[in-house]
Amino acid sequence: MEGVKCGNSSVGNYNSSSIIIPVDIGGLKNDKIMQLTKNIHTVVDNSNLLKEEFDEDRLEFQASIHSFEAKNSELESMFRALLLEHDRTKEELVVANRRIAGFGKASDDLENLLGIGKFHSDLFDLGSE
Repeated sequence: MEGVKCGNSSVGNYNSSSIIIPVDIGGLKNDKIMQLTKNIHTVVDNSNLLKEEFDEDRLEFQASIHSFEAKNSELESMFRALLLEHDRTKEELVVANRRIAGFGKASDDLENLLGIGKFHSDLFDLGSE
């Protein structure tokens, strides 16, 4: 059986040059077969272009993913550092609150001591008799 060989386009593992269309297809005229052959070439060529675009897009997306992963790692490190700083600040705040409470108690004690002070009329311990 005689056939018409398609051009040199290829898609994935398919090469349009390996596609052979029989000339005698149920009474179809030769121009109709040639038109179908052109259509096959067009589809194969378009498929090749789409595959190339897909490969380019895939590479761009992989680069973007890598960039986002690096940024995520950087932000995660910053977050962990901020958590550590937050914990240290909380501990310092607890210590500062204890000191303030101690100053408040000392202030109250001082106020009590000063309130118990000598009366104006009590001159006994001041060197007078």
